[in-house]
Amino acid sequence: MPDLDLALRDLGARLEWPPEPDLAPRVLAGIGRSPSRRPLGSRRVLAVALATLAVAIGAVFAVPQTRAAVLDFLHLRGVSIERVPELPTTSVPTSLGYLG
Repeated sequence: MPDLDLALRDLGARLEWPPEPDLAPRVLAGIGRSPSRRPLGSRRVLAVALATLAVAIGAVFAVPQTRAAVLDFLHLRGVSIERVPELPTTSVPTSLGYLG
């Protein structure tokens, strides 16, 4: 490895390098300016809003009383299922009222 190291150092010494640009004026101009704020992308804002909405809905539906109140307000109460020891008897109509 020392041979490669010496060869690269020798090559670096013989190469012509481009002139270095004067960066001081640009750096000083950048220091004097106030930092610019990058506007948030609409996708990021939408993602944060949806995540917040999901957490809020999850929090509301985590409490049974609150969940029942919200479902009543929105008229979205589902079917209630009750267990009974015996099914009620029903009569089946013989005629369905169709003509033909």
